[in-house]
Amino acid sequence: MKNYKILLFSIFLLMISKLSHAGNIVVLSALDLSDKKLAKISRYTYEYYQHRTNDIIIHHRASAVDLGHYLRSESTEKLFWVSHSANSKEIESGVQTEDIILDFYGNNVKDLFTNIHPNINFLAIVGCKAKSIIEGFEQAAHYSSHTYLDIYSFHKRTKLYGGFKKAMKVSLGTNNQKGLLKIRNTTQVPVIKILIERSYTREPSLVSIGSKAYVFNENESELEISIPRSVWDSLPTKNFKHKNIEFGQDEYHLGELSISHPYYFWKALTKPNGELLGTYQNLYLFDN
Repeated sequence: MKNYKILLFSIFLLMISKLSHAGNIVVLSALDLSDKKLAKISRYTYEYYQHRTNDIIIHHRASAVDLGHYLRSESTEKLFWVSHSANSKEIESGVQTEDIILDFYGNNVKDLFTNIHPNINFLAIVGCKAKSIIEGFEQAAHYSSHTYLDIYSFHKRTKLYGGFKKAMKVSLGTNNQKGLLKIRNTTQVPVIKILIERSYTREPSLVSIGSKAYVFNENESELEISIPRSVWDSLPTKNFKHKNIEFGQDEYHLGELSISHPYYFWKALTKPNGELLGTYQNLYLFDN
């Protein structure tokens, strides 16, 4: 009987362990730093998550493709994004700069943060003044389909290592939770599901509609996207853009997209001879 109780207790501990180790701790840095400075980010990660070293994934000099992959991955539990960022501001009367969160190659990846897998329970953006960007996404209902998600970012300028350590502490629940955006939704949200297929699949590319953006990974030919109905209804334009992702290469080839939905239709903007219009970006007009 004693051995049976020990066995049951062991099974219980194993179940608790699996629940608490639900996924990967992913750290992506997109800063042009020396290997020594990048190693410091890695060291801090292993120090704060020394109880979960087998779950840690670290990728330095990260691209939009890396970010898109881990934001969409069902295996990601917590994601830390470290990069340059800035919110928009008026530089002169009537002229505003753009909100930016940059990858290592200078691509603006801010709109990728509107698409977060429901398995992710914590997201940190370690960069300057990114909090207003995330708050704007939350107010626009981009996170309305999430039942549990914490997002940590900064309103002001932040130092690299200090900001990173703050994010680590908050993710562990051991620091002041002030400034943490908590998403808690209990009702099921209706969504619009759209299937996008492409004819050319060698290179990664970016598909966007409104303030939503999605990465087509290398050699990926299909992409199914889900947009909350409230977000869909509020989009000022429902045209799709398909463009290359900067990696420093000289040649790009964007194949034609096929965008499918039972009730909505899109047609590509083409030249008179039927060729797609645009070398680095193609436009698909909403035709309904």
